[in-house]
Amino acid sequence: MIGIAAYFGAIEKPPFIAICLLTEMVGTMEQILPMLIVTFIAYTVNDLLGGRPIYAALREEMFGLDQTS
Repeated sequence: MIGIAAYFGAIEKPPFIAICLLTEMVGTMEQILPMLIVTFIAYTVNDLLGGRPIYAALREEMFGLDQTS
């Protein structure tokens, strides 16, 4: 679950939403601190590497939009 939170937080770009959704799926608060740490590390690494949110990239590819739209 921690890896899923990190992956979702990095590709979608809302780390808090990823943590909230996966905490709700798991049903326990025991893993919230590791999820916070790993998700923010993944988010920061993705940001430093110039990653874009997945839905923005898909929209640009489907509709031929540039990044400023």
